[in-house]
Order: sequence, then C-alpha cells, then structure tokens
Amino acid sequence: MNYADFRSVVLADAPVAAIVAARVFPLIVPQEVWSSPTRKPCIVFTTRSVQRQVKFCNTDELIQERVDLDCYARDSDTCQLLAAAVRLALVDFRGTVGVTRFGPLHLESETDLDDDEPGLFRRVLTFSIWSRPAP
Repeated sequence: MNYADFRSVVLADAPVAAIVAARVFPLIVPQEVWSSPTRKPCIVFTTRSVQRQVKFCNTDELIQERVDLDCYARDSDTCQLLAAAVRLALVDFRGTVGVTRFGPLHLESETDLDDDEPGLFRRVLTFSIWSRPAP
C-alpha cells in the first residue's frame, strides 16, 4: 500500500478533514506538530502486518495489511468524534487512489488506550485492507 495514497483516502472525507485538517501521519507525529501548545487532533497510521498471496509460479500483487489508525485528541469527546468520522469514511471503502487500488476496507476492532502524554486521549481502529497497484 502506498502511504501517500492511503493518507489521501483518509483526508478525502470532509468530516475527517474538518477535524484533523492535514494532520494524518505514518508511524509518528512529527515533533514540530506535537510540541505545539494546542496539540490539535491528529491521526497516526501504522502497518502491523502484510500478507501476500503466493501462487504456484509467482507472488500475486494483491496484499492484505492490518493497519492501526490512532485517533488523538486533547478531550474525550473530540477523540470519539474523530474515531467515528474515520470509521464512517473507511468501512467498506473501495476504489483507486493514486497508484493504489483499494478495497474493501474492513474494521476489525476499536480500542480506547491510555497514552503516556497526560491529558491526551486515543482510540485505535484496526482495519484489514486489501490493495494492489493500480493498472
């Protein structure tokens, strides 16, 4: 999965973009964003596993990934609102974005987690994502 394409899928949804603007990051929140006194809501996505389809004579381009989307906010209500917007935007999404053909995206689980930063709320949505390079 192309990270830039996946980020575009997340930000294409108006309710999600209204909450996070462009603050969707792979793996970590950049220090310059997080050190801001406002600490605005953001999403961090992390690939947990990748499975490829092995055939008799080669490996197929079709892949399945488990991806965690961590929704962060300074208050519980905003965190829950962001997680709900992400869920509505991504569940059962399919389509071609950039160089990646997605589909379908399935929500496997949602979990509220503690965070080391005081006063920070986090909800993790775990998705199973099927994708392949676009033709």
